[in-house]
Amino acid sequence: MNDILNSIVERKKYNLELQKQRLKIEALQDIVVNSNFKENEDFKFFNELKKKQPSIISEIKRASPSKGMLKDKLDPILLAQEYLKGGASALSILTEENFFAGSIKDLISVKEAVKLPILRKDFIFDEYQIWESKFIGANAILLIAAILSDSQLKKFNTLANDLKLNILFEVHDEEEAERILSLNPKIIGVNNRNLKTFTVSLETSKRIISKYKKPDSKELWVSESGIETKQNIEELVSCGFNSFLIGETLIKSENPAKKIQELLN
Repeated sequence: MNDILNSIVERKKYNLELQKQRLKIEALQDIVVNSNFKENEDFKFFNELKKKQPSIISEIKRASPSKGMLKDKLDPILLAQEYLKGGASALSILTEENFFAGSIKDLISVKEAVKLPILRKDFIFDEYQIWESKFIGANAILLIAAILSDSQLKKFNTLANDLKLNILFEVHDEEEAERILSLNPKIIGVNNRNLKTFTVSLETSKRIISKYKKPDSKELWVSESGIETKQNIEELVSCGFNSFLIGETLIKSENPAKKIQELLN
């Protein structure tokens, strides 16, 4: 694990221990088990992405370790409404506080305002966070292969499925892709950002999908990071990608709804 990723995870572990003291996992589990979640929310993230090809997962992100604050006075609800208007199939919402200026409150407020499935994008390494994701209304969680062992991936895959949450398994290289494919995933995300240098190259997506996507493949493949133009999407669709997770390009756009339409049409 590289230094920045390790720093994020270590700070997240500290924050999580504080949260566990505020709300014990047994109490959290009781709340989730006794909550009346709508059946039409079961695996909604995957189902919505499947309906439209190509599809866009639009990201709500206030900041990043490499770029700092992305937009002054970002309003998550207004941005989500713009994404819906533009034709996004789903949302990705950063909930990591210290490095991405995210918040669970962002996800909860958007969930109430916009009826799109939501991926909770965070650094998940503890089952508590999966129960918490269900509790706050996420439809899917991100599992980053680079920070998880094989046993964790298997355990979290089972728990998420039990809770009717989709998983976007994120990989950055071939070794990670092979580890994830052994779990028969529904959604595979290839992050084009190099975790060591933070440089971005769409060739990462092209290289990995060419090696691992089978002709009769039923899983969805998502390309993440560095997607800025319709041409980028067309090139990646021709390689076999179904969906695209797009953040900074949309967040920095003066008209996010129009930008989505330009990317899709």
